[in-house]
Amino acid sequence: MPIGFDSGGFGGSGGGGSTAWPSGDPVTDLRPLLNPWIDPEPVETGIWTWAEVDASIVYPVTFEVWATADDERTCPECAPLDGEVWEAGSGIYPTLHPNCRCRRLYHHTEWQTRYATAWELRWVAF
Repeated sequence: MPIGFDSGGFGGSGGGGSTAWPSGDPVTDLRPLLNPWIDPEPVETGIWTWAEVDASIVYPVTFEVWATADDERTCPECAPLDGEVWEAGSGIYPTLHPNCRCRRLYHHTEWQTRYATAWELRWVAF
């Protein structure tokens, strides 16, 4: 009798219970209960084939706005750029000239989708 086997009687051993497993092998009886990934009726007809799947990616894109110092000392090079919006990492960056007081500030974030497809090997049952 295996260690830890309870035959059903008081105290765990003896006691009048049957000590035989239903099929005679405890491993065969417990395997389907312990492994939920076992398919009870395996599909035998089918093929492995390449399937096209969606591999799109959603990612944030940050935008920045050009901000000048709004006073009488604003230079003619920076004044037309005031309020212009660029994607972060592109466009013109301050300083354009000596003593430039301009800067780029956070403006907004957009969520964009890069659409793509990928191929994946899958089992197709008949």
